[in-house]
Amino acid sequence: ERFLAETGTGASSAELLVTVAPDAWHTILKRDPLQDYASPEAPHMPDWSIPEPGFYTVGVDPTLIVWNKQMLTPEQVPSGLGDLAAKITEHPGAFPPGSLTTYSAHTGSYGYTLAHAVAARHGDAFWEWAAVFGPLTRPERANGQMLEKLTTGEYVLGYFIGAATTWNMVKDPQRAEILGWSFVSDGNPMTLRGMGIPDVAGNPNAAKLM
Repeated sequence: ERFLAETGTGASSAELLVTVAPDAWHTILKRDPLQDYASPEAPHMPDWSIPEPGFYTVGVDPTLIVWNKQMLTPEQVPSGLGDLAAKITEHPGAFPPGSLTTYSAHTGSYGYTLAHAVAARHGDAFWEWAAVFGPLTRPERANGQMLEKLTTGEYVLGYFIGAATTWNMVKDPQRAEILGWSFVSDGNPMTLRGMGIPDVAGNPNAAKLM
């Protein structure tokens, strides 16, 4: 949003753009094409990671299940989304309404993409699970908000939580005593973090070096 606002007024802006949001890339590429920069590292990259010239994948990030270890016992912690629905049915008192969090699927493409991927993999089973944990879920727009509220106990568990922020946070020993995390056993969504140099970059050589 900042890049679009600055370039829209003719001001200088970022030399290098990175985001996981697919709709943000559609908006940017429609208005400001990327430079067709052929990195010397490109031959070492898989074809899928360069979807079009100058558009690179800088990271492939897993999403996680994260929970408050002081609020859930080990037997209440799910291994995946199907198991989350089962655990809620088995231990309803541990998961009151509003105690779960995730990215919203209706306000941003990031959450929508994750939910779509799981629904495409599991079909009707996903909707049966979602009918159990969906009504208990309060969505947020950012990892930091979810993790802070998981730490304070406002939420007991989150799903589709980004790994990068989580792993950085649990480097703090005190935070690691509170937050537990795991991969999603019944299919772990992965997000592609795109990167490119906009045509309007004022210092493209700096971006190419990066």
